[in-house]
Amino acid sequence: HHALEGHENAVCTSVTSQCLTAAMQCLGLATQATLKRNAKYSQGARRYYVVSLRKVSAALQDDEIMIGDEVLLSIIMLSCFEAVTGTNSKSVAAWSQHVRGTAALIEKRGTEQLATSEGRLLFMQASTSLIPACIRGHVCMPECIQRLWAFFLDSVDQRDNAVYRVHGACLSVVDVCHDFCHSIGESSAIIDRCLDLDQKLAGAFEECDETWQHSSASVSTPALSDSSWNSDSKPQHVYHDPMAVQLWNSMRSCRLLLHDIMQQALRLDAGASQHLGEFTAQGITSSMQQVGADILASAPYFLNLPDTTRTRQRLELTPQLPLYSSRLPLLHTTQGYNWTWHLGLVARFPAIPREAQRLACSYMKQIGIKCGVQQAIYLASTLEAGAVLVQ
Repeated sequence: HHALEGHENAVCTSVTSQCLTAAMQCLGLATQATLKRNAKYSQGARRYYVVSLRKVSAALQDDEIMIGDEVLLSIIMLSCFEAVTGTNSKSVAAWSQHVRGTAALIEKRGTEQLATSEGRLLFMQASTSLIPACIRGHVCMPECIQRLWAFFLDSVDQRDNAVYRVHGACLSVVDVCHDFCHSIGESSAIIDRCLDLDQKLAGAFEECDETWQHSSASVSTPALSDSSWNSDSKPQHVYHDPMAVQLWNSMRSCRLLLHDIMQQALRLDAGASQHLGEFTAQGITSSMQQVGADILASAPYFLNLPDTTRTRQRLELTPQLPLYSSRLPLLHTTQGYNWTWHLGLVARFPAIPREAQRLACSYMKQIGIKCGVQQAIYLASTLEAGAVLVQ
């Protein structure tokens, strides 16, 4: 909706308008089909999905049309569609394919896409979706994304804020995961990189105003099987801004990845422990457990967040007004997709207590139902069955 503002007078018969309209129709019907369990909506969503694929393919045949905001937004919506409707491994693969298509299109759009508020918002949205996709696929962040990110930072003021600090560090974490997976560099060098990024992530919210902070409180929670873990003795987080919880958990998820890599690196080369400094192997495990607990402590806040509190204000992302609050007009249900990633990591890593992993899967299912994201329910069930989705 926000990316379309200002285009009210666009010719509805244009290729880009048809492309985006079909994508909006398929995603909207898919979400309603999941929330209302309506087979008729589901059939309509599939029909519009096929139409949308055809329209996107047609748009990609024209070098001028393909770089339009509408085409990129359409592809982002198609990846969201797979998350909403996905109930098997094929949907995960299809989601990854759409994300890779997003990366290719971002490269084609070049630096010109960062000249407008809408273009910058879409770049942030698209590059964020690439982070879990690249890690799952054991590939590095595309060089064009890193290059455009550097250009992005040069074009805005107040670059040193929590959003930019976390996003930049997360992009770098992708490359560390890739290098470790493919044995690029010695274990000691990998650990040094992990420690450096972990320090940046841990301090990302220092000196931020209260908008980005959270407090601890007792929060009513949907009924879950793991009542022993989710007890009143474990404080739950309350955030001052709905967007803050997503940014905090992006930081936490990347810290989990870094700590897991350090654990694996130490198993490969025990001598690399001297690079940990004051950190110890046991300290890494304890830190992972605390970070995982923090992600779980933030889930009840999101589950109890009324839809009416999610602002739909338009935000002009200009050099004077950086990406800095919940007014960021992300696609409405993308928060549910992000939670699938955060909670999936908690449920996957062996260092996390089993009862906490079960609770993470329970939360994934609850969020899948709340946001109409079928893929969250499928992935939670797969994790509960013991399958490893992220190597």
